[in-house]
Amino acid sequence: MHEALATKTTHRARPHRRVAVVAALLALTMAPLSVAWAQDTSTSDEAKPDQVLHMEVGEMYFQLSGQDKNASFTLQSGTSYAIEFHNVGHVMHEIQLGRDPGTEDGHPHDYQTLLFDGVETTVASGDVSTISSTLVEIQLEPDAIAPLNFTLPASAAGTWEIGCFQPGHYEAGMHAPVIVQ
Repeated sequence: MHEALATKTTHRARPHRRVAVVAALLALTMAPLSVAWAQDTSTSDEAKPDQVLHMEVGEMYFQLSGQDKNASFTLQSGTSYAIEFHNVGHVMHEIQLGRDPGTEDGHPHDYQTLLFDGVETTVASGDVSTISSTLVEIQLEPDAIAPLNFTLPASAAGTWEIGCFQPGHYEAGMHAPVIVQ
């Protein structure tokens, strides 16, 4: 996660060496998947979902199996889902679901309303599953896979969007409508 890269240096003699050592140690321990949460997380096993969907994430697109790139897709409230995201691209991509993109420095940046606000989600990475009640984003390095498990409540009904807010990606069309019924 981004917070792990923040360091303070009190000695000016070798701040670049210290940052390089911290970055090298983090690179050895970080998985190709980062998940941002708005609340604390814990680990647990997840029951088998009702629906399993496979979504490719690539250069400027999301593609659900059997559909066109950036095509809208529908989710049913009350149905348990596992969406397996696979970054088939050559750069890191973010996965966010929400509405009303905000702006930062004149560019789209993060949804102001999150689809998973108050919804229990589980994201797996290796042998660990992480549970949260407010998923903000998933960051996928090239060739990484992240299964996301959730069940949406009836109150989530409406039109949402899936998008990537890496610099230039959203503007290049990397977003698609998500309908919750």
